[in-house]
Amino acid sequence: MSVPAGIAKEILAAGGRVTFARFMQLALTHPVDGYYSRREIRIGARGDFSTAPGLSPEFRHSMARLLGDLAEAAIRETETGRVALVELGAGEGDLAGALLERWDVERPMFRDRLEYKIVETGAHLRDRQEQALSGAEERGWRIGWTADVDQALATMEGGVVFGNEFLDALPVHVVDVGGEEPLEAWVELDGEKAREVWAALSPEAGEELEAAFGTTQPAELRALSGDGIIELRPAARSLLDRVAADDADVALLIVDYGDWHIAPGARRATMPGAGTREPYSRSLRGYFKHQRVDDLYSHVGRQDLTADVDFRALDAHGRRAGLETVFFITLADVLRADHGAQRLAVLHEQAAQATEYALEADQRATVLEQLLDYEGLGGTFKVMLQVKRHGATP
Repeated sequence: MSVPAGIAKEILAAGGRVTFARFMQLALTHPVDGYYSRREIRIGARGDFSTAPGLSPEFRHSMARLLGDLAEAAIRETETGRVALVELGAGEGDLAGALLERWDVERPMFRDRLEYKIVETGAHLRDRQEQALSGAEERGWRIGWTADVDQALATMEGGVVFGNEFLDALPVHVVDVGGEEPLEAWVELDGEKAREVWAALSPEAGEELEAAFGTTQPAELRALSGDGIIELRPAARSLLDRVAADDADVALLIVDYGDWHIAPGARRATMPGAGTREPYSRSLRGYFKHQRVDDLYSHVGRQDLTADVDFRALDAHGRRAGLETVFFITLADVLRADHGAQRLAVLHEQAAQATEYALEADQRATVLEQLLDYEGLGGTFKVMLQVKRHGATP
């Protein structure tokens, strides 16, 4: 498939070649031709991917409880008693709607004390979010939108920043450490198509290697990678720096797939609260109509692009910025702590009864089983909480 005109123009304007990270950013967020800018993008059964909030009411229930507790703690800590909850990329508004609906009943005081801010770059997704949340606004909830993280955090006196399957879509630099010198994946145009080439590191990749690993030497980096590839996300470090930049107390909760990878000087990576995983490797892939696509250039601007999150790097970058990692656990841990196993038993009972609700209960039980399974989605998805308290310095 040819590269859309708007994306091709950006590549040509950069001299005909961009890092894969820049290509990924354009393919996902270009205002006209990017994946998240498409009018026809759908999240769920009719789209290219499904998210945990869209699949499981039980997930939404657990997030409402966890985020509600964090927001309540933030309210107690602020002088004004008013805080913000910033959601990074809200999909079609499923999770936001579920949170506010539950808080209507369980935490009605939030309506006067909490502003719900959504960071969304896709105009059409934002339209759907506004439509999905119109009822919540009518019930008195204060909801705002911005395409820029800085704007969302600029007037924040304190509160919670939350991202569910957000970091995995931030652009990654792909570095090959198998040779005498590290090489980076770049993308150039070959006629109307994209072509991947390998060349010297970009300044951004070199800086991130130093920040995350303390070296750019392939001999040292090879010991950390199972296949000679390391993926880097400077954009995640920038996000953490911005979240921690102000004096206000802030909690950052991330739900995503990935691992606490092996650290320099370690033979294996022991992840606090979430087991042990293998070294780094290439995880980049695309999704098109719920099918995994290994050719990252086959449907430019029309397929989702994603890569696993490096939670060890998040912890290291966060600590430098003044954020303390409170916990790093699996999604299965979160759901089980919120009586997920008991809810599953109830769903199985309801599915066994001859009622009109039986089919829905069976479907919910099937998804919840996967989210409770440490060897399935429940173990694949991780949950990390980082906090910065007033007066803390990096």
